[in-house]
Amino acid sequence: MSRPRSKIANAILVLLHAMPLTTSEISTSLDIKVDLARRYLNYLKKKGLVDKQDFLWSLTGQGEEVVKQILEMRNNKRLQEHIAIAKEIMAGKDSVRIENLDSDEKEILLFLLNKYKQWGSTYVYLDQMQEELGADFNWLLRVLRNLQTKRVVYLYHDPKLGFRIGFTQEAKRSLL
Repeated sequence: MSRPRSKIANAILVLLHAMPLTTSEISTSLDIKVDLARRYLNYLKKKGLVDKQDFLWSLTGQGEEVVKQILEMRNNKRLQEHIAIAKEIMAGKDSVRIENLDSDEKEILLFLLNKYKQWGSTYVYLDQMQEELGADFNWLLRVLRNLQTKRVVYLYHDPKLGFRIGFTQEAKRSLL
């Protein structure tokens, strides 16, 4: 069973899955011109995916099957995660995604964001962070290294002042 590859065609099919609609209702819902909606609907009719009765377009049995495939793909969490990574690769950058952080990493991130709000500075020193959080050094260093791997923070060893922790450029663009 072939399925349409166009975003507009897929969107029309998903809309019609909810209920039969007129060409005008479809074009308004998708914010496209009526003529464009009409061309896609005629294409989908030739493919046997939609049918028109009076002024209402609806899905055929074959159209229902295609929509099920579309929805399964959209709801496939693993696929969606891989699509997001592929898009980041295509964009040439890794953006900071808070949902990819565990609770310890989020705690450190919130600490750094609060310091930024308080001081306007995008970095703090490790000993200062450890003292203010009352955190175990090894735990703190492990979490910071995880954040460094995820390109959220950088660690810099200043020979005079110790380790400095700051937001990476990607994090600054995403978070600040």
